[in-house]
Amino acid sequence: MYQQTANLGANFILRLLLCFTFLYVSAAAIAAPFDPPGGNSLFQQAKDALASGRFGDAETLLRSALASLPNPKSEQAVIILNEIGQACQQAWKLDEAEREYGRALDLNRSLPKPSQIEIASSLSNLGSIRLLRGELAEAEKLFQQAYAVLKENGSLQSFTGGMVLSNLALVTDKQGRSSEAEPLFAEAASVIGKVTGEKSIEYSRVLSNWGMASFNRGKYFDAAAKCRQAHEIQRALPFVSNHDIASSLNNLGLALFELGKYTEAESCFLQSIEYRRSSANSGDAKLAETLANLGVLELRIGRLDAAQQHQMEALKALESYVGQRDRMRALIWNNLGLVAFQRHDFREAKKMYTKASDIWIAIVGPKDLMYAATLSNMAALEGSMKHYKKSQALYEQVLQLQEAQLGMDNPVVADTLSNIAAELFYQKKYREAAGLYERVKAIQEKSKGKENLDVARTWRNLAMTEVNLKDFSKADDAYKNAIRILQNSKELDNSMLSSWLRQYAQLLRVGGQFAKAEQADVQASAIEVRNAIRAEKLEKTKGGAPTLSTFR
Repeated sequence: MYQQTANLGANFILRLLLCFTFLYVSAAAIAAPFDPPGGNSLFQQAKDALASGRFGDAETLLRSALASLPNPKSEQAVIILNEIGQACQQAWKLDEAEREYGRALDLNRSLPKPSQIEIASSLSNLGSIRLLRGELAEAEKLFQQAYAVLKENGSLQSFTGGMVLSNLALVTDKQGRSSEAEPLFAEAASVIGKVTGEKSIEYSRVLSNWGMASFNRGKYFDAAAKCRQAHEIQRALPFVSNHDIASSLNNLGLALFELGKYTEAESCFLQSIEYRRSSANSGDAKLAETLANLGVLELRIGRLDAAQQHQMEALKALESYVGQRDRMRALIWNNLGLVAFQRHDFREAKKMYTKASDIWIAIVGPKDLMYAATLSNMAALEGSMKHYKKSQALYEQVLQLQEAQLGMDNPVVADTLSNIAAELFYQKKYREAAGLYERVKAIQEKSKGKENLDVARTWRNLAMTEVNLKDFSKADDAYKNAIRILQNSKELDNSMLSSWLRQYAQLLRVGGQFAKAEQADVQASAIEVRNAIRAEKLEKTKGGAPTLSTFR
């Protein structure tokens, strides 16, 4: 009796752990020239300092401009206070920033004719502080208040209106409501594009964040296009802050990662890290995010030592971060659990997953997608110990959470369906497994393209399943598709290809196609010899050290 049994491999939930959108803050609008001219000159110098990333100089100049005003209780004072808040916020002095935004709001409301634009700016700025602290519900309330003020005043088509719309879209997206966020981003992009033009830094920020909303919905081609456009806009500008460039590169890297373009994604992450480290606040959550993202990519391509190193560097970067660190720590512990799992250190993996899941339960609850991601990885751990029914039950719990929040056709859902199919395979429920793999393939082809490596893996898993169903014709087609995609990929994994060729050769022999089987075996042998020679050369030239790509 001919059967093929092999490790189908769990699709670890990595993608939810990578969705790190960067925050851009709203900017106060300049209402009128200051009086006297000296004050206006100081204000413009401060704006230039802000634009060039000299936040301390900007704060000093703005405070001088405020002191020079003949009337400290005027609309001009409100504008300057909002800008002082921005300078403090960019320097990560969040308490001071919040205080200045609050002063601007209180002063504005005390004026005989309060500026509605500046009220909305202050509310939006206060919301951005809450967003940075992870207080998403409170941030959304403040953005909604700002939106209501602008709508009542007929100012939604202004620059401030575009900023408020984008911030509202951002906080909506970060709460898992990406389908609501996307039309808000579209409206924000339209407004900002009309006010500043489609080549401005503000427009690029909206595009990059909009790209992440598309990413969260599994629309990876759209996400990559938006993030690439944002980065190209920034490259063409005479000055762009390191933070903006690092953010757009990070987000582009995320989209490319999901499209299986690992080399390009790695380059984006490495460049982003360099920009993060060259900025004043190198030890922060943003640096930690990109380091963790790079580590996940390395985990995907099997560079376990490098993956662990970058996850540990991410933890270290968080040490000097003054904001909420628990969420990022949980993400990193989850990723370290994945590294331990790949090394078959199941005890350490369980320890890391438990630490991560305890935090998710405490800060987001048992229905959050982040908790579901770690729960999925814990299911894979159970499966590795051949507790297939327990593993399947955990995956089905994850699936219920994901389908409720992401919909039936999201690629994250496809990963969990694939994992359930693998558990069914190990329970010899091949017909049910094959049906799920067909569904997985359809979702992946739509979101990632028919030539994606994840699609190839699903074709191979389907081939294994069809072999055990004795449908050798379908198995043959599935193997051909899997091998073709892998051979044509720029991210060719030779060890995987040789393994699949060996499996395909077994199938061909069952069908009496001995010449083709021999040909497949010869191809596999050639690959294995090349790999051995390459490994020997690496041992001689680099002392056996793992190959690490570096930024140049």
